[in-house]
Amino acid sequence: MLFLKSQFLKMKRTSIVPIMVALPIVTVALFSCLGFLANQTDTQIFRITALQLFLEIVLPFAITLIIGLMFRIERRHHAFQNSLIYFKSLKTYYVLHFLFYVFIAIVMLLIAYVTYVACSLIFMQNVDFNALPLLPVLIVTSLPVISFVYMLNHLFQGFVLPAVISFLLTIGNFFVGIIGTYVSHLYFYSFLVFTLYNGYNKIVLMVISIILSVLFLVIGYVKFSKSMEKGQL
Repeated sequence: MLFLKSQFLKMKRTSIVPIMVALPIVTVALFSCLGFLANQTDTQIFRITALQLFLEIVLPFAITLIIGLMFRIERRHHAFQNSLIYFKSLKTYYVLHFLFYVFIAIVMLLIAYVTYVACSLIFMQNVDFNALPLLPVLIVTSLPVISFVYMLNHLFQGFVLPAVISFLLTIGNFFVGIIGTYVSHLYFYSFLVFTLYNGYNKIVLMVISIILSVLFLVIGYVKFSKSMEKGQL
């Protein structure tokens, strides 16, 4: 609890909280309104219109920005070394740090979902309860993006290089359709938006997401532990 409290206190000094709250609300509300103006009466099409850009671009962009900013704060104040005295092991600190970013992503997904439900009630006069089972799927399929950005920030010093790599992969979401359904199962940055479509097996997406997340976390931890030994953080 003390760790979470300290992390939230660090967030208050940045623009992270407005990013967390404003981006889901503005994006989902705007595209819900556009769906209404386009006379989209089918619930599934309206859901795709409302959520696609948020899941495809905004959420990966926000995760990249938030993790990068938090790492910048940690390194500037030598917080990695100072925080370790409160933990029994390096591994515990590493995992809790990762779970903190997962929590941020969950909050953003919940805000987006509540905004979508409110917009569907306003514009469609209907509450789309069928979207509720999507939440756990979205949480799991967000894990490889979070763990990948988390790994990048351990592999490379500084904000720019991890951010550029992640932003390029995010932009790649616009073009993933041309590589075909089967090959696109390897493009984990698109897993979130794939959950909106019937052509993708959600169980397969979740399994691949978990495997990739574990792989990225292991790579990041190896680098993190070596950096701590050398005093490079």
